[in-house]
Amino acid sequence: MEIPKESEDLEKQLIDLLYSYSSPNFQTILREIAQKCSKTLKVDTCLIISGVSVSETIQVGFWHKNNIEFSLSESFLCHPEISTILARKQPCTLSNDLAQTLSVKTLLGIRTEFQDKVNGLIIIGKTKPQVWKSEEHNQLIQASKYVSIGSAMNTQSQKENNPAFHLANFNRGTSIAEIPMIKRFYDLTRQQLKQQRYLLEQQRQLNDKKNEIITAISDKARNPLATMKMAIDLLSNTKNNIPLEKQEKYWNILRHEWNNINELINSIVTLDQLESKEIVFQPQLIKIATLIQNLEETFNQQWLQEQHKPLKLKIEYSDSPKQIQTDLQHLESILQELLTNAVHFSEGEQTIYLKFAKHYLDKKDAMCITITNIGIGIPDTEKESIYEPFYRGKGVIEKGISGTGVGLAVVKGLVELLGGTIEMQCEPMENTENYITSFTLILPLKPDHNISAS
Repeated sequence: MEIPKESEDLEKQLIDLLYSYSSPNFQTILREIAQKCSKTLKVDTCLIISGVSVSETIQVGFWHKNNIEFSLSESFLCHPEISTILARKQPCTLSNDLAQTLSVKTLLGIRTEFQDKVNGLIIIGKTKPQVWKSEEHNQLIQASKYVSIGSAMNTQSQKENNPAFHLANFNRGTSIAEIPMIKRFYDLTRQQLKQQRYLLEQQRQLNDKKNEIITAISDKARNPLATMKMAIDLLSNTKNNIPLEKQEKYWNILRHEWNNINELINSIVTLDQLESKEIVFQPQLIKIATLIQNLEETFNQQWLQEQHKPLKLKIEYSDSPKQIQTDLQHLESILQELLTNAVHFSEGEQTIYLKFAKHYLDKKDAMCITITNIGIGIPDTEKESIYEPFYRGKGVIEKGISGTGVGLAVVKGLVELLGGTIEMQCEPMENTENYITSFTLILPLKPDHNISAS
């Protein structure tokens, strides 16, 4: 089931609020939650009651768009419909009698529970009569989950900070830690609440990561699509009387931008196949001279024309093996991605170095491929993160360099699929802001039997 955007926004706000919860006045927190629920769910009032059991202190959070005050009374708590809310798991519509108490026309309420124990309730209302929709029911259910966690956190905090609770045990000559059953329950509750706080933080990080991924993919796709639309509009308008030379130029633009979109989709598909271990490995004998020739032609014809940078590619392969048995498509994808990055991150009139040499991997014949460029560096703090899917460095974002953060994750996955290793080195240059960045691949000349069978 697709989660409505309003529910996602509310979840993020409540996660942030509960994660920062440290105030001894939990009633203030409840009022903030009530206000956020009202505005996000587009209702006119919200009432939250925390602590409905005999052993807990009842606390109230209330918000109304007209700044109306509300005082919790015994008659309100003892109303039959409040008992109905506490007895049911699903949201239920309440009567006009209760609605008038909160200065609205219609109410929807649900209980909150933590670890199968009811610990409160939440009621929302509107000043105009209406029938509550199913999506509003779902949004209230989502909100109740986080309100229940907040109530549980407050209850535990009260127990830990209540001197009378500890004094009663001390006066009997026994500390709480010496009562096995209570200690187990106490420790278990603390662990579970700690786990809930951890899950809240994980949820918040996932929400942030999801937003970063959507933004990165949208930015990467938006420019090619806009360029394609412009070229299509020009070609489809017969009144322009476009010369054949310009028509060919626009067709080339369409082909080029289509390739960009296609590469983006292929990268995401490849990443998914690597993670699900469904990618195919098809080794074949590859002549290094032919591979180098293809890379050089692609570099000169495509990358430099796209980037409009005065860059040169210098290839060294005098000490290289003559051939390698591996998957050609995967090897080309690896080298093209690393060369594309080298072009992206090179500054000024520089030379990109591509070197092939003999090497040994686990005492077996191997090939070492090194790609080096001069330009934007990678800080030490980010070196462990660059291979994470959708990760984009701070410097890349600040300089406005487009990308999705998928490329290096795919490269590392493909290198490991080919039975090889990859390492990155980045050193600052003297008297300049540039860095020398090198990616080094070590690939076996012949695939391991286990790899070729995958």
